[in-house]
Amino acid sequence: MKFFFMSFDILDFLTGFQNSQVIGGAEKQQFLLINELMRRGHTVLTCTNYDALPEAIRYNILRYPSERKYLKYILVFLRLLRFNPDVVYLRSPSNIGLTLCLYTFFFRKKMVFFSAHDTDFEPSINLQGYNEYLFSFFTKLVDLFFVQNAYQANLLKSHFGRESILFGNIIAVRNDPARIAPNARKYFLWVGRVERFKRLELLCEIAAMLPHENFIVIGPSRETNAYSQSILKRIAAIKNIQYIPFVDPGQIDKFFSMAKGLICTSEYEGFPNTFLEAWNNSTPVYSLGVDPNGIIAKAKGKLGYVFASKDDLVNRIPDLVKLQDLNYMYQYLKNAHSLEANVDLLLRKVSE
Repeated sequence: MKFFFMSFDILDFLTGFQNSQVIGGAEKQQFLLINELMRRGHTVLTCTNYDALPEAIRYNILRYPSERKYLKYILVFLRLLRFNPDVVYLRSPSNIGLTLCLYTFFFRKKMVFFSAHDTDFEPSINLQGYNEYLFSFFTKLVDLFFVQNAYQANLLKSHFGRESILFGNIIAVRNDPARIAPNARKYFLWVGRVERFKRLELLCEIAAMLPHENFIVIGPSRETNAYSQSILKRIAAIKNIQYIPFVDPGQIDKFFSMAKGLICTSEYEGFPNTFLEAWNNSTPVYSLGVDPNGIIAKAKGKLGYVFASKDDLVNRIPDLVKLQDLNYMYQYLKNAHSLEANVDLLLRKVSE
């Protein structure tokens, strides 16, 4: 089967982060999916932004002509005709979506849309700057919607009248998860891009309220972003926070495995990759609100805890650390987020 992936910012994953140190959750999910499809013998062409490619690269990549204001849509359509994919993939709203759908509609192929964020189906919140009328028309032509949680499914149904398939974010589940006891772990961890909706300032306040605890922040930032520069200056002045701009994806597990817990301060998310990475290393998640599908609350402390406020977290976290259940985390990932099982689901649906 032939797959066409429209993914604007995935190049760093495909080239091993040779030119950048910004890791996106949506791009990581697409990277895992592309690799698993290729491993199974499927052909994948990925359309993305780039200026130049390394000489040795194992992926089939098409340059997205972003500088061509309107011609880019025609050029992508012509490339689709030439490649003739069976399935076209897009993750998160974009004006290119209608071009992709016209191909799949007229040539009877499958158009699949994967949500990347809780705001993707919320018309009042347009984070990507897409044309809302085009996106509304696009939703009528999509063959299959895959969503990360029930909240996204409800938004899609209420605003656009479409049904969806629950597709948990995927991860290669470790067969030998870390078994480091809670009392041997050294710090609390925060991982993510330094952006306003991630609310890193709340972690600064938490660290100040827990001066005897240590914290590590791993988060790339954009130099031109005034918010991120202000937050990083604030972090530099807090003695019990260590800031690390970038960790290679192949090395991130060692940071999770020694963490007492992953702290999530985000205002909203889809289904954070960092949650899966934490549980894959037997590390609980402590969230200030984000809880996709209510899984953390339902687990009653075995996956972590959701707090009403930063004060609630500060007061209760010392006692909750010891509630983690390593076996529960492992079984949850195997049952809901297995790379193999979810790709089986995708292939089954696009083949129907």
